[in-house]
Amino acid sequence: MYDERKERFSFKSFFLTLLLVVLFILLMLFLFPTRWDYKKASTVDVTYDLDRLSILYDEIFASNVDRMKDAAIGYFTNERMPKIVGQSKKLTLQEMYDLHLVLKMKDKDGKECSTTRSYVEMTKFTEEYRLKVNLSCGEQEDYIIVYLGCYSYCPSGVCEKQVSKPSETTKKEEQKYDEEGKYTCKVVNGKYYDKNGKVVSKLEYEKSCGTNDEKYVCKVVNGKYYDKNGKAVSESEYKKSCGISDEKYVCKVVNGKYYDKNGKAVSESEYKKSCGINDEKYVCKVVNGKYYDKNGKAVSESEYKKSCGINDEKYVCKVVNGKYYDKNGKAVSESEYKKSCGISDEKYVCKVV
Repeated sequence: MYDERKERFSFKSFFLTLLLVVLFILLMLFLFPTRWDYKKASTVDVTYDLDRLSILYDEIFASNVDRMKDAAIGYFTNERMPKIVGQSKKLTLQEMYDLHLVLKMKDKDGKECSTTRSYVEMTKFTEEYRLKVNLSCGEQEDYIIVYLGCYSYCPSGVCEKQVSKPSETTKKEEQKYDEEGKYTCKVVNGKYYDKNGKVVSKLEYEKSCGTNDEKYVCKVVNGKYYDKNGKAVSESEYKKSCGISDEKYVCKVVNGKYYDKNGKAVSESEYKKSCGINDEKYVCKVVNGKYYDKNGKAVSESEYKKSCGINDEKYVCKVVNGKYYDKNGKAVSESEYKKSCGISDEKYVCKVV
């Protein structure tokens, strides 16, 4: 009986001890978190911080867009508004800086927002105006559109529409003008768009865009490059095909273009005037640094001397290649040559002169 009580007591003590150990371990885990708990908590904190930062950046971006919008509404007074339906007036962010309408805007990395891709644009429609505000900062770029007009709730003049939706008339006009502005000097779906993106007749399109049925060879027309076969190619292929380089041409005619003494492309008459060129044929002469041979062809200096019988020696009272040289070695007329060198047409026979 004693052994049985002892055995029961030992079994009970064992479970009590085990329970105490488990409770102790749980207590230690609670009081001293493991590395995994720290890592998990750290990940949660970082994710939370990144989310908060993302929200903050979006708020800053939206705030900058609102600043541009408010500045544009204040700038576009009645005098500055576009006057014709479909007409737009645009201000880049740089222009807004120059006019001191807004302060410098920066992206999330502290870099300044694009001053050319960021802009405000006011467009006139029949019943109201549309203001587009586009902001580009680093990789982030977005825009908003608001409508303005003389509504019943405006305190005075033009104000922002409370419900930013276009009227039915504006909606139809937007579709028309946005489509027109999209294409420049192109034929789309049978419609002709001029250089301003306006739908015009074929005749007006050709007049505006300089397009006709002729074949362009080694020319640049409406921003397109045509090679020597009249095929539209890239700029590099155009230069290669037409033998054009980036060197500066001075007093030269290249691919039908005339370049003056400053290397500027000018008209033929301006080219001749600038470079001292006239229509006479130069024979055995040096004009504007160019050497012309006995056939009037521009050649190298050595070919010029060979063709015209010129060498570096000085001719005194001599006739060389039909040219008369006086006693000073200067090329002169025949009469001046005879006078300078004491030569007359009289024939001396058995006389001492």
